[in-house]
Amino acid sequence: MQVGPLGRDGPAFTPAVEAHCGLAASHGLAPVQLALPFVAGRPFITIAIVGATSREQLAGDFAENLDALATVLDHETPEAIDRIHLLHTTPSP
Repeated sequence: MQVGPLGRDGPAFTPAVEAHCGLAASHGLAPVQLALPFVAGRPFITIAIVGATSREQLAGDFAENLDALATVLDHETPEAIDRIHLLHTTPSP
């Protein structure tokens, strides 16, 4: 986990990331396979923008990010993500 100038050092950051990663793992998914379909499935989102902190990360994860968009989440998973958000509303101040 990278901590640095992007605000990823708030006290709620690590617990929020661990909760989301745990949810992904419990469904046999990589975190990106949980995140991108969730974001793309929001009615107010027109496009999911994938961020990276380095060129290497962007290049290495490109195929995985594209594949993640084909993941279909069951009905309960977005509700579980919403519950995590309610516990960790501002993980990165």
